[in-house]
Amino acid sequence: MKKLHTILFFTLVTMMIFSCKKDEESETKLDKNGLTKDITNFVADSIIQKMKDLGMPIYGGENPPLLVENGQEVKFFINNFTLINSNVPEDYPNKIFSNLFVYVKNQDNNLLTISYKSTNEALTSTSVGRGSYIVGNNNKFTIFVDIQNVKEGTTSKADLVYVISGEYSAEGISNLYYANFMLNDYGDVNNIYIGNGQGRVIHDADGFSEFQ
Repeated sequence: MKKLHTILFFTLVTMMIFSCKKDEESETKLDKNGLTKDITNFVADSIIQKMKDLGMPIYGGENPPLLVENGQEVKFFINNFTLINSNVPEDYPNKIFSNLFVYVKNQDNNLLTISYKSTNEALTSTSVGRGSYIVGNNNKFTIFVDIQNVKEGTTSKADLVYVISGEYSAEGISNLYYANFMLNDYGDVNNIYIGNGQGRVIHDADGFSEFQ
């Protein structure tokens, strides 16, 4: 009987240790902003705060809505693309930007990753993420995209973050906000980029971005 009690004791202790480890791993999956380590590894807290100060909503969490299923690609259209706020000196209130098509696929809610590509309606630029991550809860989500921009025919390159926040529905994205911030302009010897730490918060002014 004493041997049985010993076995039961060690079994209980072992279960408690593994349970604590699992709880600790769950607690450390997200930071205080509800963001993953993949996101915070390339976006500094100071940049996140600048976005929020300029009016960008960030929906943290580990249960974002499923925008895409079974590896399919979803395309949505951001029109009435209007500046909300900016710390770029030459910007002005209600500045209008070219309409944007955004393509997402390969969403993985275990890894909290997603593939991203965007192109403006004038077809003058295309952006593809080196790494793209999604967080959120219920129908609200935020996508962070790690972007490297290289200007053809020059030595200029830059690292940026694109961020999209919104509320998912079967027809499209409500209350879509978009931010782009400069992380590293590598000295910008050709003077073509915004400065480090500068960025913009833009939204779809009609409040709805339709799936195409």
